[in-house]
Order: sequence, then structure tokens, then C-alpha cells
Amino acid sequence: NPFEEEAKNKPGLYKGDKKTPVVDLDPDNFDGNVFGGNKLWIVEFYSDRCPICKGLVPEVKKAATKTMAEYPGEIAFGGCNSRVYMELAEKWGIGSYPWVASFYKGKKLEDMAGLGGWESIYNWAKAQHAANWKPDKNQVLACKTLGKTAIKVSGTKKGATVNVVSDEAMVKQCIEEKGKQWEGKMKNG
Repeated sequence: NPFEEEAKNKPGLYKGDKKTPVVDLDPDNFDGNVFGGNKLWIVEFYSDRCPICKGLVPEVKKAATKTMAEYPGEIAFGGCNSRVYMELAEKWGIGSYPWVASFYKGKKLEDMAGLGGWESIYNWAKAQHAANWKPDKNQVLACKTLGKTAIKVSGTKKGATVNVVSDEAMVKQCIEEKGKQWEGKMKNG
């Protein structure tokens, strides 16, 4: 079957580009990536043979780069070849390509309407984040200010509890950077 042979090659528009923040998803890595942590995922379903999909690649990459820089560790982007991996498209109710959907904590949230340039994807991702993303208990809330002053803790095991202490000026700077809604989160946990 030529279709099965093509699927074995795992064709993808984002494969092989080590600079892109967009993860090329397939049946082997979809669940592990999209549902493996406290991240809101924005996933583009595409066909590697669709000229419109190919034209959107730089737009999706730009939206992903900008959004992920503003929300480090909170938003991730992926792309799935729904022409080849039809079972994933069917599972999530994807009717055509290009198609963009959001996922969070094991659930599909919403389909994007009005796919356009990078700004439309960026703005929609930010709206999805504001409406759905919540910090997990004991999650370290990052900001650029803390990132510049953070030190690496050697020997810390994954899942270990780490106490982070900061001076009030740095917390105030992070609140200004993240927005007023983060004030209690930055001060209290």
C-alpha cells in the first residue's frame, strides 16, 4: 500500500528544521507532547502537499517564536500532517487543512476561525492562554527578569521541590512584566 509506505517516512513540514519552535507531531509523539505537562498547545493540522499549508509555515513559525517567548513554558506549538495521519485528524474532529486547534490537559479546547497571517495565530494563542491556562500547584512562575538572574541548581531531581527566594524589587519587576493578574501568584506561590 503506497499510503502506508508514505506514512512510514513520516513526512512533515516542520521536520528537520532545528531552528523552529514548532514540533512536528505524528501518532507516535502526539499524546506525549500535547498532553505531557502544563502547556497550552496550538496545533496546526496540514498537508505536506497543500500549497496554502506550505505558505503558512513561516507564519506559524513566527507566531510560535513570538508567543513562546512571551509565555515561556506555558504555550507550545505543533504541526500534524493530517493528510497522512488521518486517524489523528478524525480523533480530534479536524475536517480539512490547514486547520488550527488548541489543546490543554488532555482535551481539545477550540478550533481557530479566520486563519490568516502570523498575527491572527499569535492573537488567538494569547486569547486561548488567557481563557484556559492555569499554573499547577508548586509550578515555578517565570518571567524574563527572574530568568536573567536565575542560577542552575545542580543535582536537583525532576519533581523535587525547590524553594525560590527573591527580593521585593525583583518580584515587583516580574509582576509589571507579566501583568497585574500575576500579582498574587508571584508574591504567594
